[in-house]
Parts: sequence; C-alpha cells; structure tokens
Amino acid sequence: MTAPLDVDQWLAEVRAIARDAPKALLAWADMAARHMEAKGRALALSRVGHRGLAESVDGYSNRAAGSVLIILTAGDVRDPDVRAMARVQDEGSGYLPGGEIRPRYAKYLAIPLPAAKAADMANTPWHLHPKSQVRLLRLRSRDGYLVLLNGEPFYVFVRSVVLRGTRYLRDAFDEGVEVLQKAIGGLEVRMLIKDAPALSSAMGAR
Repeated sequence: MTAPLDVDQWLAEVRAIARDAPKALLAWADMAARHMEAKGRALALSRVGHRGLAESVDGYSNRAAGSVLIILTAGDVRDPDVRAMARVQDEGSGYLPGGEIRPRYAKYLAIPLPAAKAADMANTPWHLHPKSQVRLLRLRSRDGYLVLLNGEPFYVFVRSVVLRGTRYLRDAFDEGVEVLQKAIGGLEVRMLIKDAPALSSAMGAR
C-alpha cells in the first residue's frame, strides 16, 4: 500500500502538474483549432465554391491573460476580394446598408454560376477567354445580363443582390464549441471574421 504524501510532497506534485497543464492544454487547443480550420475550409468550398476563401480560413490557438484562446478567422489580407466576401458570405448581406450588396467600382455585380465556380477551381477564369467565345444576353427582369462562354451560362450580371449567409465559418465554429463544451470546461473560444479593413466582429463561448 502506497504511503500518503506529506504536505511538502503534495505541494511539489501540484506544482509539477500546474507547470505541465498549460502546455498540455495549449497542445490540445492546437488540435481543436486545426479541426475547426479544416471544417471551415471544407464548408467554404462546398457552400461558397471559392477556393481563395477556403484557403483563407485559419485556425490557431493562443494564450492571453491566463486563458487559452482558440481563434478561427477567414479573409486573406493580401486579397481584397476574399477579404470583402469573408463576412458577407458567412452572415449574408443583412448587416450592409439597405441589406443589399452593390458594386463599388463597376456597374454590375458578377454572380458566378456552377460552371464559373468549376472554372475558378481549375484556374481558368472566363475573362481570359477570347471575346469571340463570350456572349451577353440581356435579362430585362433583373436589369442585367447572362454571360455565356461557349454557349454555357457562366455569370449573371446584376446591379444589386440580397445574399443569404452560408454560415461556412459559423457552423465550423459552433461544431467546435459543442465539442469543447463537452470535453472541457472553462476554455474560452472566440471566432473572428476578417472584413476590410480590420477584424469586424467577434463572439465568445465559455
């Protein structure tokens, strides 16, 4: 039978555990962050169909003020198009003025159709094709155009659009939080969505 520890031995054991616990917790948090990142990238591909957005999803862990944080972000700071779509694709256009997406510097928005998304994945954007292969059909009901490439619908050009959120990042976050809440208590989890020009929103779960 093992003899009970005296007070000094017990305190030494507790201090040893306390020294190792933060490292173990941070390593575990790294694994959880990588899982959230992989889930967010998969959902961005399946729901949005944009490779650049999927590749911009990043999950990592950090220590701050005695807490271990797991942070999930989206929006590549090097690509303004990806940075602009990161939040609106997740949340929808409801937070924008008028609840609509409108072009800033052009007359029309280009809404990709399935063929355009497939071409983007294959690095063959439509605008690099010869003009002889591109045709525009007027859409009077939408005050826009349908873009055909070799007779196949590629884009719809419209002046504005109301976008429903795909929740590609939010659902990845929620799934991770559910796992965390079941696995361990007291771990703070935050999600940050990058939107030009800086981090625009955050939410936390305990």
